[in-house]
Amino acid sequence: MAGLNSSQRDGPSREFYQRKRDEKRSAVHALIALARRLVDVVWALIRDDREWSLAPSHLAAPQPAGRVSAPSRLGAVTV
Repeated sequence: MAGLNSSQRDGPSREFYQRKRDEKRSAVHALIALARRLVDVVWALIRDDREWSLAPSHLAAPQPAGRVSAPSRLGAVTV
C-alpha cells in the first residue's frame, strides 16, 4: 500500500518506480521493487538510528545519543 501511494506522488519513490517502468518492467513488478526498496530504507533507518530526510545522509545533522536495537516482537527497544 505504501509503495502504491508513494509511486503516485512526486519524489524519489516515483522516480524509482518510473525508472523500473522505463526498464520495461510490468507495473506489478515495478511496484514490488518499490515496496522492497521502501522496506530496505526503513530498515536502514532503524539499524543506523537515523531519522528520514530527503537530504543525503552525509549532509544530515548528527543524531542525539541513544540507540535503537533491532525490532523485537513487541517493537523497537531503546537501550
